[in-house]
Amino acid sequence: MSFRSPEQITNPSLLIRLRDVQDQQAWALFIEVYGPLIFSYCRRRNLQASDASDVSQEVFAVLSKSLPKFQYSADRGRFRDWLGLITHRELIRFWKRSERTRRGESSHGTSEVDFVEDQASWDEHFQAEVLQNAMSRIQGEFEPETWEIFERIWIKEESADSVAKAFGMNIGTVYVAKSRVLKRLRSEVLMLCEDWPLAQ
Repeated sequence: MSFRSPEQITNPSLLIRLRDVQDQQAWALFIEVYGPLIFSYCRRRNLQASDASDVSQEVFAVLSKSLPKFQYSADRGRFRDWLGLITHRELIRFWKRSERTRRGESSHGTSEVDFVEDQASWDEHFQAEVLQNAMSRIQGEFEPETWEIFERIWIKEESADSVAKAFGMNIGTVYVAKSRVLKRLRSEVLMLCEDWPLAQ
C-alpha cells in the first residue's frame, strides 16, 4: 500500500470553496461533515430523530443562503460560533412551533419555551465531531504503526517513553511520528472549519 506524503497535502479552506455554489464536491463534503454534527446535537437536545432531521434541514436551508457570502475573520468570531448560533435559533423556532401546537391541546399547559444557549456544550460537541471526522479522513495517509503511535500518545495519553519501549524505538522517533500526524490533523481541521481550538 502506498501512502501520500502528509507534508505535501494542502487543501483550500472548505468555507472558501463554499462561496462557489457550483462546487458540488465542497457542498457534499460540508453536508457529510456537518450534517451528522448538527443532527446529533439536536438529538442531544432530546429531539426525536425525525424532528432532529427537520431542524437539521432548516439549518442547512439557512446555510445554503449564507455560506456563499460568509467571510471568515477571527476578529469577528469563529465559524463554530456562527454555526452554533444558527443551530440554536432553529432549535428555538422548532420548540416554539411545538409549544404552539401543544397549546391547542388542553392537557399540555401554556408554559413558554425557554432556551438558554449552552456555549460550552456546543463547543465541546463541535470540537469532538470535527476532530473525529478529520481523523477518519487522514488515517489512511499514514502507515498503521505511525498512526498507532499517535493514538497511544495523543489520544490515550500514554507516555512517550512507554510507547517507545513498546515499539522498540528511541523516544525521538516516537515524537516525530506523533508530530507528523498532529501536523496533518491540524491542517485537516483548519481546512474543515478554519479553527484549531485544541491544545497540542
